[in-house]
Amino acid sequence: MTHSRDLHPGWNPSHWDFDARGVSTVLDVALCLVLVSAAVGVLGVYLAAEDDSETHQTETADHVVELLGSTTISVEFSFDPLLEHATATDADVFDEPDDYPPDERTRVTHGPTAGLLADATRANLTVDDAWLGHEGAGFESRLEGPIASELFVVDASTAVSASWSPYEDAPLEGRTSVGRTPPPTADVSTVTMTVPSGFDDPALPADTESDHNFDAVAEPVATTIVDGYFPPEQTTLALERGGLDRDRTVYRYTRFSNALEGVEPSDLEEAIAQSTSDAETANTILVEALTQKLASDMDSRFERPADAADAITVAETTIVVQVWDT
Repeated sequence: MTHSRDLHPGWNPSHWDFDARGVSTVLDVALCLVLVSAAVGVLGVYLAAEDDSETHQTETADHVVELLGSTTISVEFSFDPLLEHATATDADVFDEPDDYPPDERTRVTHGPTAGLLADATRANLTVDDAWLGHEGAGFESRLEGPIASELFVVDASTAVSASWSPYEDAPLEGRTSVGRTPPPTADVSTVTMTVPSGFDDPALPADTESDHNFDAVAEPVATTIVDGYFPPEQTTLALERGGLDRDRTVYRYTRFSNALEGVEPSDLEEAIAQSTSDAETANTILVEALTQKLASDMDSRFERPADAADAITVAETTIVVQVWDT
């Protein structure tokens, strides 16, 4: 049996400080962190439950939600897995891993557990199931240890998953899950909550009633996504500085352009060259291509642009908590 519901109306996540994440800056999140902290334990810890009732499970699921919002975790991460993978296929983008100073290849991030789950979801972005980069490899598995440590007080088995998309079934999405899948015979209680995704709300037009003008909805959505993934000012600085930050940024621009029709990596060459770095120009090129992709997809899914506008969820990441006794 499964008991599913949305987060109860009394829950107020306004006290969550998603901007206070130490060195997990917008740029590092956009660059898709690869965590290498040891994952100790498995999310899905079970302690003896005193009450097998639905009420007990529902209260336990609410407790997990509270822990995700109120606890913080710290992780150390490295870009070495990215470098090892990419040098085998994109040797013209990266140097050998040992050519980069150690302090460029390692970072530490700290923040609310729910916020880092949203970050992990952004790190796993895909377009038509094609990864936008390999920097997110292993991200979710590295989160399991710290999350399991925070949820050890929960007297039930727990699984947490997070998902993001600009609207339901969009071609661009991100997913993260930690913990094991509930057994098919388990009595599962589910609570669904939303947290800030790290993307801004798109500036949708006031009038979306024009027949089949899906570009008017798709363009601000595409702009929000691209500028959130490549924050213009910070990205331009990364391109100018050189080193690993620059190479990672070039790699991500290349992956993004390869995932879209109507744009090639060569179209971005001047805008992402170190001597002529201009992230706003590079982003504009990507926005045009992503707008066409989203507009075409919206046209196939919605009767009117207004329906598409009503379905936009760019600024939200959905987290699903499942709790069951074993």
